[in-house]
Parts: sequence; C-alpha cells; structure tokens
Amino acid sequence: MQLKRLSLLNYRNATRGQYTFDAPVVSITGPNGTGKTNVLDAIHYLCLSKSYFSQQDQQLVRFGEDFFNLDADIVQNERETRLFCAWQGGKKLLKNNGVTYERLADHIGRFPVVMVAPTDLDLIYDSSEIRRRFADMLLSQTDHDYLLALMRYNKLLQQKQAMLRQFKTDGRFDSLLFDILSEQLHPFNVQLSSKRAAWLDQFNPLFENIYRTISGNREAAGISYEHLSRPELSQAQKSKQEQEAGRCLFGIHRDELHFTLDGQAVRRFGSQGQQKSFLISLKLAQAIYLSEQCGQKPFLLLDDIFEKLDGSRISSLLRLVQEDRFGQIFLTDTDRKRVEAIFGTGPHIQYIELDHT
Repeated sequence: MQLKRLSLLNYRNATRGQYTFDAPVVSITGPNGTGKTNVLDAIHYLCLSKSYFSQQDQQLVRFGEDFFNLDADIVQNERETRLFCAWQGGKKLLKNNGVTYERLADHIGRFPVVMVAPTDLDLIYDSSEIRRRFADMLLSQTDHDYLLALMRYNKLLQQKQAMLRQFKTDGRFDSLLFDILSEQLHPFNVQLSSKRAAWLDQFNPLFENIYRTISGNREAAGISYEHLSRPELSQAQKSKQEQEAGRCLFGIHRDELHFTLDGQAVRRFGSQGQQKSFLISLKLAQAIYLSEQCGQKPFLLLDDIFEKLDGSRISSLLRLVQEDRFGQIFLTDTDRKRVEAIFGTGPHIQYIELDHT
C-alpha cells in the first residue's frame, strides 16, 4: 500500500497543501508550526475518517473558515484508489473512487494505519478510557463484527446513562426499561470482553518481543486486561448501585489495560526513555498485528519520535522499521540532519522540507 498524492484545504492550521510521494520512507522536516503534523493527521483522517488528535471534527477546520477538504491517491494491491473527504456544517462526506459511503463504518479497516506521536503519553498517564480507545481502534480495523457490536453497545449505554442522569435530577425512573437495557447490553459485554481478551493473547507476544529489541533486553514489558464485570453481584444489586451513583458502573466501558515494566506500573516507575520505548513498541506491535490480520502493511506515521531516545534505542528502532513487516513510513522531525544520520539518503527515502512561508 502506497500513498502517491495528498492535498489539504483548510485542515487544522493549513490553508492548503499539495504533496506527492515516491519512496517507501518519507521524511517531513522543518521548524515547529510549519504543518508537519498536519500531513500525518490528514493521512490518518483519510484512512479512519477521524483525526488522531481531536475527537471533534469542527476543531480541525482552519480558524476563520467553515469547511475542510482532504484528497488522496493510494495504490493498494496494484489498484489506485482516490479518497476524498469533506466536512462542513457538522456534516462529513467520504468518497472512495467517487462513491459515497452510506456508513462510515464500512470504511474502517480498508486502509490500515498506525500513528506514533508525543501525545501517546496519554496512554500511560491519562484515564483508562484512552487505553480502551487504543484497543477499540485496533480491533475495529481488523474485526468488523467487533466494530458493529461496539457501536451498538455504545448506543445502548448512552440510553442507559441518560436514564440514570434523569433519575439523579428529578427522581423519575422506569425500572422495566432499565432492566431491558441492562439485558440488551449483557451479550455485547460478553462478546466484546471475550474479543479483547483473545486479542491481547495474540498481541502481547508481538509487543513483548519488540520491546526487548528496542530496550536491549534490559527489562520486561507487559500488558494485562482487567474486565470489571463483578459477577458476584446480582442484577438488582448492580441496578441499586448505579441508581445511587447516577451512572453506569459495570461493563466493558469500565475495563482497564495495565502497562508494566518488570511487573511495576510504567507510569510510576518508568523513565522517560523507557516510557517512550514502551509506547513505540506498542505502536509497532499494532502495525504488525494489523498487517497479519488485514493482509496488508499499514501506513506507519511517526511524529517527532526521536526525542528522548538514546542512540542504542534509536538503532534498534531503525532496524525494526526497516524490516519488511511495515508499510510506507511517514516521519516528522525538526532536524533533517538527524533524520539523515539515522536513515541516510537514496531512493529509499524522500525528504520534504517545510517552512513558514
């Protein structure tokens, strides 16, 4: 899979941009604020119909404008596909070779992509929701049934949450409807938690092996999954606790992924270099998993990843990304000389330099 052309209009802080790509590795360098990350995020958006950095499309529109457009040509299995996406007035349009998707969910997984960015530290330090989102996005690209079940679960959950908020506000409560929603949520809880557990059984060995390579086998990294179902409580007990709290307390939306180094929490005991190595290993394992499950190598988007990595870790990372298990690589950095020292020059890499003009 190769991205040949990309154009942006009013996306983030970019008025417009036109790019052509002709190498397996594309380096985009320049000072901060020149739009390097815009290019990576536009690729991510076209592949998954969502930004990596913002949950609200309206925030992606350039200040003073009311729309954005993205347009790209991708060669996949020797066939060229044109993707076009437009957003205006709260409405999103996504076309594949001129045909509009009736459901955006049908687009997910067709063009696998993995982003590695400084904001990934949120995976370590932020709430469990961020870690669940990581797992959900990965599984949604490889398992369409998972995506559809997750969408249905979230819709039912919203209805149940609304009931609990209303009860907290004015005391009105429809116990029959509440029980029906709980019963409807149950099979999705079982299905989705089982798929998450099965995914992690496959994913962990990939991740652990990559971390050993990057770290030089200095420490052991691990991921564990905690499903907070509380089977010892009856439905009546759960219902009472949720009414008192005014929110849904049980289900896969409360699950947790635990990140550890030598059995200790990464967020508490990992150095900056170890944490960055952990996150990069996580994303490279994601790319390999996507490649194995989707049958095609995903785009690998590396946003300013060389800071806070020592020379040995960078060398190990370089050896990994140059293996045949990864697709076209796009990376950003403020220093072209640093990238050249790592990747060299030649037909394998294309250098694009941006400035403030």
